[in-house]
Amino acid sequence: MTTRRGLIQSLLLATILAAGAGIAWIAAGGISYWVVDALFPERYETRESLDIIDNGEPAIRSSDGALLDLNRKPFLGSPLYNSTLLLQAPIPPDIRMDWWSRCKPLNIGSKSLAWFFVHDGAIAGHGYFVGYNVETNLPVQYIGRNGLRTQKPSREEQFPVSDAKMSYGRACVGTLIDSRPVGNNGHRVWEWELQLLSSDEGLVAIDLARGTVKFLWKGSDLVSTAVTDKDPMAAEKELHHTLKQSSPLILVRTSDQVIGVDSDGREQERYIIPPELRNDDLEWHRLADGRVLVPRYWPNNNELFWIDATSKIVRHEQVNLRVTTEAYRPWPVRIMRFAGETFYMPSPGTIVGSIACYPWNDVPNGVGYFATLWKAFCKEWQALLANFVLSVILAIFCFRHQRKNGLPWTWAWVTFTLIFGLLGFVGYMTHRVWPVRLLCPHCNRQVPRDRSACFACGREFPTPETKGIEVFA
Repeated sequence: MTTRRGLIQSLLLATILAAGAGIAWIAAGGISYWVVDALFPERYETRESLDIIDNGEPAIRSSDGALLDLNRKPFLGSPLYNSTLLLQAPIPPDIRMDWWSRCKPLNIGSKSLAWFFVHDGAIAGHGYFVGYNVETNLPVQYIGRNGLRTQKPSREEQFPVSDAKMSYGRACVGTLIDSRPVGNNGHRVWEWELQLLSSDEGLVAIDLARGTVKFLWKGSDLVSTAVTDKDPMAAEKELHHTLKQSSPLILVRTSDQVIGVDSDGREQERYIIPPELRNDDLEWHRLADGRVLVPRYWPNNNELFWIDATSKIVRHEQVNLRVTTEAYRPWPVRIMRFAGETFYMPSPGTIVGSIACYPWNDVPNGVGYFATLWKAFCKEWQALLANFVLSVILAIFCFRHQRKNGLPWTWAWVTFTLIFGLLGFVGYMTHRVWPVRLLCPHCNRQVPRDRSACFACGREFPTPETKGIEVFA
């Protein structure tokens, strides 16, 4: 260990031991947290939520499962109404697409082909559909603006799609399925499938099986889309086997309107979004009388807006729910959670390295690396500070331990402990067998006896007295 080579070997051994200690630490911490969480479960004193009942009326669901009307009287109904659509809000302008969003797999098409939508990654980018043979894994079919082809479409033939739509997963809306009832019970079967694409020119329906392309709605102001039945009560009617025919309705949201079109692109309905709702995700409940119910949820402010066919707000209710936004956590759980968030990896160097390698946890994709890195460090500053203070304390112990044993390379081991914290200190203390420390007969100080002379005074240790039982080779 006195040579540089010996120091490197010792540091490598200490690093391996520190990594093992880290694995054991994570395992022990996870098991301890699970045990404490099971013994002291979190609980909510009150939790109420809004439900939409089968007739389109709102109801309050209490924490015990009971349904109440807005006046908090028992509500005789069942939450079967499921004509609920989420029309997403406009995308923030500074969102950029990450690498993983450039290729979108599609669960649609024939059994012999696996279809994907591929984007070029540009801000004002383009994309195309490609079908891979599931046996050979080779691309065999492409679809562009002009339909099916066997070669990759040129940029002019590709669909214009912004990178923000790809990043938020809004480009390929999903599968539009047309269905017809069969038999006397009104059950439905699937007859054909279309892939909806929200391009920068409007909403496009692509029949991947036939390779056809059709514009359902043209416009550059498309924000989001959703698919439902034309009949708002179709789900309830199907449940009671009274559904005779069903056809899809596609809702197209722009910056200020919601437009309903059928599978042929014919407009069926149009609503103007009230100004106070234009920046929110819209939970769109279509009612049987032509009105639309739009809830707006906030932690302590739940509002309900009824919009009629003329786009006027005909009714507005504010519902004050009895909600405990945070669960009550017993003190053992709070202690374990604080300890887990602060010392989940008691190593400043490991925390800094993991953040530097991937700082995008809980940060929107598309934000610049250094801005994301700064936000990540701001979020983890408490854990970093606590672990750094712990590392400084352990580094002082390491320094004193080195001095007590008269060992070289103190600066290297102190730096090692500062970087790797508690795990590094464990690796330092276990990487070798430490010598016994006894009093020196000359200077009367406790010194290690793994050498022939005292490191404090430099004088040779006296030879032990012979007892007559020694064996000399």
